[in-house]
Amino acid sequence: MEKVPKKAANVHSTDKTANVKARKLAKIIVKSYIKPITENIIDFDAI
Repeated sequence: MEKVPKKAANVHSTDKTANVKARKLAKIIVKSYIKPITENIIDFDAI
């Protein structure tokens, strides 16, 4: 009975780390793709 809660806790902790990694990747994607695109749009609007 004790082994099941430990496994569940491990799965929960790995889910949290996966979510953190996914959020970091999302932030990197936003910085690398969306920001340059918006800057280009602003440049085109200025022209």
